[in-house]
Amino acid sequence: MTDQQAYLVLDGISNNFVEDDDLVGFDFGDEVAPSDGGTFDDTGNGVGANSVYEFTELLQIQNQGTDPVVVFGRYTGDELLSLELIASGRQSPLTRSNPSEVIEAPGDFINVGLRMKIGDISPQELETDISIVGVSESSELYPDAFPTDES
Repeated sequence: MTDQQAYLVLDGISNNFVEDDDLVGFDFGDEVAPSDGGTFDDTGNGVGANSVYEFTELLQIQNQGTDPVVVFGRYTGDELLSLELIASGRQSPLTRSNPSEVIEAPGDFINVGLRMKIGDISPQELETDISIVGVSESSELYPDAFPTDES
């Protein structure tokens, strides 16, 4: 299996899921609204400076190929300090050097969310993206990302 044939299914499992052509999208406008019944007029609109927002259980990543895979997030934007893919039940982000657990068989899946670390910016609305990378043991682009049995 080559990297271009990862055969992953991405399903939105959150109420924030938005279909947008070939992209998986999420709209968090209601998630960051004041919980005390206030409005954005009271607290500002968009994300706040030097803050962290975490949204769990957004997306299900399912293996539909015949090879076991691991997944990780890759953020290359500059709007945020970081945008991290996080697996349910795990605090550390899914990275190339620390990817998901192996998603073994077709139909096996993991649920993931996002953690956004905001820098020193004025309150604003942001639109950005993250790549979800699926890697098999025979990966051409990321041969070091799949765990080995070496102890």
